[in-house]
Amino acid sequence: MPLKDKPTLPRLRLFNNSLLILGAIFLVASFVVPSILGPQVPAVPYSLFIHQVQEGQVDRVQIAESQIRFQLKPDAVSGLEGGDETGSQIFSTTPIFDLGLPKLLEEQGVE
Repeated sequence: MPLKDKPTLPRLRLFNNSLLILGAIFLVASFVVPSILGPQVPAVPYSLFIHQVQEGQVDRVQIAESQIRFQLKPDAVSGLEGGDETGSQIFSTTPIFDLGLPKLLEEQGVE
């Protein structure tokens, strides 16, 4: 009669092994997926973005509802971490309601 108790042990091992394999898959995926999607864009404070625009260090700006992405001129990257093979770097910041931003960008010749 103890034969009925033994089938539960292999089921428990199968469940534990499945959890272990699933955990390993998630661990590997957490390292692989970010490298496939590309590098993350560093975020900087809005005040630093404005300062860089005023100093003429910003080359291009892309303004969206929830994010401002901007690219520095190649010569402005020398003191910052990162940069690609051309020497330029892309950053992002959170937009703030600023009616003077379009005028400032135009005055500085930012695309």
